[in-house]
Amino acid sequence: MRPIKKLLFFLGLALVLFFTFLLIGLAVGTILFIAFTIGALIVAFYTIKWLFYVFRKIPNHKNSSSFRITIKKIEKLEKK
Repeated sequence: MRPIKKLLFFLGLALVLFFTFLLIGLAVGTILFIAFTIGALIVAFYTIKWLFYVFRKIPNHKNSSSFRITIKKIEKLEKK
C-alpha cells in the first residue's frame, strides 16, 4: 500500500471510531439525562406531597377544633 493510502485508511478508521464513540456517548448521556430528570420529578413530587401533609397538620385558624384543644391543654398546664 502506498503511504498516502495508508494515511487515508487510518484517518478514515479514526473518524469512524470517533463518530461511533461520539454517538455511544450521546446515547448514554441522553439516557442518563432522562433518568436524572425522572428522578428529580419523583423527588419533587414527594417533597410537595410531604409539604402538604405537614401543613395540613398545622391548624389554619383559631376556630379549628384542634387549635382550641391545644390551647386548652396549654391552659391546663399553666394552671398546675
